[in-house]
Amino acid sequence: MNKYREEEKEFLKMMPEGKIDQKTSIEEASIISKQRKVIQLEKASEYADFKKDLAKKIQLIQGYELREGFKNERREFIADYKALNKEAPYSLQLYYQRNDKKDQAEGGELDEAQIKVKENQAKDKLKKAQDTKKKDDNGPMIKSK
Repeated sequence: MNKYREEEKEFLKMMPEGKIDQKTSIEEASIISKQRKVIQLEKASEYADFKKDLAKKIQLIQGYELREGFKNERREFIADYKALNKEAPYSLQLYYQRNDKKDQAEGGELDEAQIKVKENQAKDKLKKAQDTKKKDDNGPMIKSK
């Protein structure tokens, strides 16, 4: 019965013709596995090289535009700050902290009054630090006429 089944599978090309030696099939499988591993390593190195090239291309194409966008964003922040406070900010520290404040506000952790209080406290701290720095920088200098 098994003989007929094997002949039928061979006829339907579900099994290779003739008997298969297990040792040779295992050896063939290991050879194929090694070949696939080599191909996999080649493809991985090609992919890494492609990623590096792509990053360089993006930097060449979009680097300038991104820098200009960030500069314009800072300029807008300074203009808005001047409009609200009638003076330029001493430092861009508030610019870099503004996103943190927005994230906290969106998260619902702080309400608007608390945000304003925190902003005023941060501004006061910054002004005090800058005043002390100015005093330290000036030092006991004698002004001559």
